[in-house]
Amino acid sequence: MIKFVDLAAEYKSLWETAVIRPERAKDVKAVAQQLRSLKPTYDQVSAATNVKWFIVGLIHNLEASFKMTAHLHNGDPSLPARYKSPVAVRRTARRRFPGPQVRSMP
Repeated sequence: MIKFVDLAAEYKSLWETAVIRPERAKDVKAVAQQLRSLKPTYDQVSAATNVKWFIVGLIHNLEASFKMTAHLHNGDPSLPARYKSPVAVRRTARRRFPGPQVRSMP
């Protein structure tokens, strides 16, 4: 099995030589600005989960295009009610993550 430590030097080199293609620079800047604008919200999630705010934000962008009306884990709309998970799971999530940004679940 390959271990991260075996690939660390290669990953470091790739990261250090990465460049943003000029034709994508505008898109990257827009994503970065959106990410920074939502930092206060991501800070709340970060405090509850010990995941860095920008990681939460990047996942939110990947899964829900920064839409606050969508679920972080899969981008589904918050309302109307979701039907992909059992009621017991939704009730558990409500107890674990109460907060102003969490919508009421049926």
